[in-house]
Amino acid sequence: MSEVIAAPPPPPTASPSRHPVWIFAAIMALMGLGFLALNFESDFVIKTSAQHHRDTLQHAQLLAANLTAAPIVVEKIVEVVKTEIVEKIVIKEAPSAVDRTTAFTAHNYDETTVHLVYSTSCDQPNRHFLSAGLQVSASRIGHRGPITEIISGCDESGVDRVGHEPSFYYDYHQHFSPSYSQHRGPNKTDYYTPYNKPFSLQHFLENAVAPVGVSGNMPLALVDADFFFFQPLRVNTGKNISQYYHGSARQGQLVLDTVVDGQALAQDWTPYYGSGWFDPGSKDKKDAICAGKPCADVSNEDGLEYYAGTGPPYILTKHDWVVMVDDYANFVVEGRKLSDNWMVEMYAYGLAAGNHGIKHTIVSNLGATWPKVEERTWNFLPESDAEMANPCDNTSLDVVMPADPPVAIHYCQKYGFLDEDDQGWHFYKYHIPYDILKCDAMLLQLPPPTQWTDIPALNLTGWKLRSKRHEVWAECSLGKIMNQVFLTVKEKLCPMGFNTHQGIPMSEPHKRDSALPGGVPKIKTP
Repeated sequence: MSEVIAAPPPPPTASPSRHPVWIFAAIMALMGLGFLALNFESDFVIKTSAQHHRDTLQHAQLLAANLTAAPIVVEKIVEVVKTEIVEKIVIKEAPSAVDRTTAFTAHNYDETTVHLVYSTSCDQPNRHFLSAGLQVSASRIGHRGPITEIISGCDESGVDRVGHEPSFYYDYHQHFSPSYSQHRGPNKTDYYTPYNKPFSLQHFLENAVAPVGVSGNMPLALVDADFFFFQPLRVNTGKNISQYYHGSARQGQLVLDTVVDGQALAQDWTPYYGSGWFDPGSKDKKDAICAGKPCADVSNEDGLEYYAGTGPPYILTKHDWVVMVDDYANFVVEGRKLSDNWMVEMYAYGLAAGNHGIKHTIVSNLGATWPKVEERTWNFLPESDAEMANPCDNTSLDVVMPADPPVAIHYCQKYGFLDEDDQGWHFYKYHIPYDILKCDAMLLQLPPPTQWTDIPALNLTGWKLRSKRHEVWAECSLGKIMNQVFLTVKEKLCPMGFNTHQGIPMSEPHKRDSALPGGVPKIKTP
């Protein structure tokens, strides 16, 4: 509904002394001055906040000069079933005018292109900044290929709200699915948010049409929302990735980045759970789930080499995803009947891959997670401080980039100088206030440069020293990148300006209730 303001009626023909012309002229002059003052104030607000940080961001190494948010065209059909929304939606985004000269489009993607997919929930309080962070990082390192966010559990208002968020990647799409986090069994309801991962992917594969869905048999990489990209993700380039392969069956052989039907790639998670439910110690679970199925005959050795010990990104052809996704989802349900371990979803993935003989090349450079555990992954920094700048220099948002970083960092852990939980300066996604994208919200206060220069005082050697150097690099670098993300998002959300004060110390032991000025950290109760 729009308001139509009618033109003022013509002046009456009464005596001029009752409506002198000079009064009308004075009113118009005052209105003009008011307009100029308002325009000046608006310009001042924008220039003193947003423009200041445009200047700051232009000097950040990860900033792409041609990053713009392209318009989103939404075409949706929503069916309301009781209180749930069963969505059928297509959201398309065209490359921006700036990106169009360099951006790939669907007709010229080739066999090296990967369609990135990640799953979030409509009620996930940090979803917006996690999703924006993935998009911004992919844009800034020049990744090319479609990206689709699967959002579960939105009602009609949620579909409208999320669908109108600005995007930060030239080929970004959204697909909405029902929520699957609660599985209703005959005796109880199991609330397990990782149910959304396989079941929403199943919904996506069954319903989404390109460009939201996967085109042809393009490789699909399933990642998590808490990914920052440091290199473009590509496959089938013929690249020798033997240095990142740490299995046993192909040692001494040429290992390539091949993803075709029956051959997949995944990040190495064997330091966390070895061969998963192919391990002899979990034989009862494997036997229960795989009874009468091909995965029952997969040995522990083959399970460790090809199927289990896998983590995101999982990169399979669309054909292979379609083949195994039903077992992936169903094995999670069956697995939760046997164990309430948080990792059941990942164990189930390994069994499902083994059930269909989709052999994975498990490598260490696709999604680095935690330096304390992944000795084979976190080895990309120079060994000498003389070979690199201090990554904790907090006078700018510049990120000190190594020559060959991992493709992505999966920042699901705490990264800091001290090993004790909730002590000292650290980066931890769970300590970021949920309202940090509000225009008046403050940014993260970055760690001091001494986080890096004080490492020798810890008297560490060998792997422990290398691990700590990588952890502190991650602590400071992830904080800078996250602040870059906040500024980039606010430039779109806050055209009248926004708060740029770094007022939330990354040393606080718990998440604040609010990122607004005056907010205080929570106090942990026993």
